[in-house]
Amino acid sequence: MANLLNQCAKLRMLSHRAVMWMLLAETDPDRAKQHVVELAKTLGLFQNISDLLIAHTHDDTNTHRLAKSMISRGKIQASDIQFISDFRQRSSMHLTALKQSQSVDVKALALFVSDPLLNALNRIAQAISDEITAMSRITQAMNDKKNEVILRSIYELEKSTQMVVMIALNAHIEASRLGQAGDGFKQIVKEIQNLSDHMGKVTGALKLEVEK
Repeated sequence: MANLLNQCAKLRMLSHRAVMWMLLAETDPDRAKQHVVELAKTLGLFQNISDLLIAHTHDDTNTHRLAKSMISRGKIQASDIQFISDFRQRSSMHLTALKQSQSVDVKALALFVSDPLLNALNRIAQAISDEITAMSRITQAMNDKKNEVILRSIYELEKSTQMVVMIALNAHIEASRLGQAGDGFKQIVKEIQNLSDHMGKVTGALKLEVEK
């Protein structure tokens, strides 16, 4: 999830960088070819990253599956994805024109990047942030529920331990009444006491672990 949010931030940066290389290619003819090469690299990166958000790609990474899920559930709007596709198409046409030493309308593309594309990417980033928050709440709720179940189990274990202690105490009293005849019974009592001690230690350790 965080990776998808990070990729959106990269798309914002790359779209502005692409406009910068176009402007340099137009205004610095002596190094126009070099600027066009950098533009091609920038657009290549933009396309690779934006593939995560384009539903018809065949990428099967967890990040892409998450993006597709958010699109299918309407968390990411198809219209915002369309702005990304539009930028890819327009910038690709501009790149082709610049390679052929033709002039391009960089100003129009810059306006497109600074308004509809940037707003679309911001909305997508916000949707991802909201999804992260929602998932964190769900995870926390699940953890709280698990802890509740564990604490309830520990409580029941404590009750059982107390019962074993009482049984051991009563058994010890009865064995003492029997005198020498109760010696064998006393061994059983000792084992019960050992069991109750062990249960007490286990219960205490579990409580400490849960309360961390």
